[in-house]
Amino acid sequence: MIPAVSAAFGPFDLLRLLGRGGMGEVFLARRRDQPEAGEVVLKRLRPELAETPEYKKRLLFEAQVASRLQHPNLVRFLEFGRVGQCDYLVMDHVAGFSLKRLIDRALDNDEPPPRPIALSIAEGILQGLAAMHSVVDETGAVRPILHRDVTPANVIVTHSGTPVLIDFGIAKDVLGPAITQMGKVIGTVRYMAPEHRKAEFIDPSADVFSASMILFEMFAARHPWPPLFGMRELLRTVFDPPELDDVIRARVGERLLPILLKGLECDARNRYPDAATMLAALRATGELGAPPEESLHAWVESAELEADEKLEGMVVDAPSDAALGPGESRYWDHKGRVQEEAPPLRPMDTIPPSHPLTIPPLPPRRHNVLDTGDLEIPPGTVTPPVMKRFFIGSLVVLGLAVGWAVEHFLL
Repeated sequence: MIPAVSAAFGPFDLLRLLGRGGMGEVFLARRRDQPEAGEVVLKRLRPELAETPEYKKRLLFEAQVASRLQHPNLVRFLEFGRVGQCDYLVMDHVAGFSLKRLIDRALDNDEPPPRPIALSIAEGILQGLAAMHSVVDETGAVRPILHRDVTPANVIVTHSGTPVLIDFGIAKDVLGPAITQMGKVIGTVRYMAPEHRKAEFIDPSADVFSASMILFEMFAARHPWPPLFGMRELLRTVFDPPELDDVIRARVGERLLPILLKGLECDARNRYPDAATMLAALRATGELGAPPEESLHAWVESAELEADEKLEGMVVDAPSDAALGPGESRYWDHKGRVQEEAPPLRPMDTIPPSHPLTIPPLPPRRHNVLDTGDLEIPPGTVTPPVMKRFFIGSLVVLGLAVGWAVEHFLL
């Protein structure tokens, strides 16, 4: 039964805020005109960012990517539309458990999940990424799409045990035009490949690094690099291999450990080039095999975790209002208009319309290779302020590297 008074947005009832990040806000929702369709996930830009060109392009690109991805390990796209001035995306609601909550429990208890379950989740994550890395455009050419935010928080393990990758909000078309400004890094730092953290060119091997971080945490119930902060952690992941001990080696196993270490190579050239290649290596171990459904249920039951859809609070942490800057306390009303004050809850006498939007094809290919050595920056395209920041940053990194070398080799 849909309540008479609720937070409304066009033809949707917004049932619960699932998360609010740097770009958008995500709700569990239901269409008033199609109540039998069940619950969906609706994503829209934060109202204070609605007129920012980069974020509007990114939401459109998310629709372009999601509409082309049809795979059991990727969340299903349903709709791209507009209410008033506000564009929105609608995706399937994936019921189950955030992998972050499951891994956090394993880390806290220093106890990995049962191996068959960990292997099944690993296989599903890599299968989903492999589908993204092999997207085909309208001309039939392969256009690798990077997820760029492969983290446990962006993987939902369904009640049947299927891992599903969600949130393509910062995905990247390797061969398409850039959306993010030069030198700007977006994503979850803890799971970023070293070249991603340094704002260098990235290819599908960056997603391989992130997936390998998740897999390592699942199989070892330990971090490959114990967390540090700031530049110290960046330098360590650039120069040092993961820290191993006898417990980690025993938990991961001699057949799987070389695969994870190759996926976590600091130098992207030494990693698996894409998820499909890493998946083939994983399958070659002969360890893969779908676990019985009851094994997943028994493990989750032992964790004593409520399913995400039963939680009262947000599944994804959101920034507090105190962290927002001036002009960032605006709101969308039910007709898709930006308001300075929160609109009151009121009975809906009429349903504001929503309009489906046409999703354009992917833009023309920017380059036909992935080798960064073949990419050239035309003269004059890098402005003096950017060059100045680049050299200052290089000097800072060099100084920290020298300090790291002195600490490790001379003391």
